[in-house]
Amino acid sequence: MIKQEEDQKRMREQFERDLELQKQQMDNMMEANMNEMRQERESILEQNRSLEEAVKGMKSAMQARNQEIQTLQKSIEALKNRPPQVIKRGGGICAIM
Repeated sequence: MIKQEEDQKRMREQFERDLELQKQQMDNMMEANMNEMRQERESILEQNRSLEEAVKGMKSAMQARNQEIQTLQKSIEALKNRPPQVIKRGGGICAIM
């Protein structure tokens, strides 16, 4: 009977050790997964920041280009609407349009 009790005690202790080991393995896997997910999230956030900066730069460049276009359009309109210049030379008249 004592041998049987010792065997049961040994088996129970082995079972508890195995159970604790499995628990530790699960905890380690969960921690590794959480770390991997955290790194992926940080990578995605960095990509988003880079994309936002690129879009901001493109918007700024587009606004500058639009301003240049407006300035050129105003210059063209001013040239179109100016009166012709008349130059008198020697007896004839020359109009520059």
